[in-house]
Amino acid sequence: MKDNKDTKQKNDEMNWKEGPMTPKKFLFQRYILLAALVCAVLSVLMDQGVIHVEPKVTNAFTIAAFVGVVLHLLRQSFASKAAKYRATLERLHEMEAEEAAEADEADLPDEENDHF
Repeated sequence: MKDNKDTKQKNDEMNWKEGPMTPKKFLFQRYILLAALVCAVLSVLMDQGVIHVEPKVTNAFTIAAFVGVVLHLLRQSFASKAAKYRATLERLHEMEAEEAAEADEADLPDEENDHF
């Protein structure tokens, strides 16, 4: 449970460092989803007869919209998993560094016992 808190805290820190979410950043991060939305809107307009095309074109835009949404979901999923793994790996390196520092301290002789 502590790992989840550490991951969330690190993600919050990274978001804080990047600054506030502006509309430009939001749109840039979701370009695949926006492309899928455009395809879906065009597909609806074609289906309603506002834009006159063959049914194959309407079907192609519908499929493109669906694929775009799936790609966006996969990208978000992989990005969140990568962030979790990265945070876990960083914590592991921190723990190894702490253990190495403790081992170095244990290997040093006590100055109180060295009176020779």
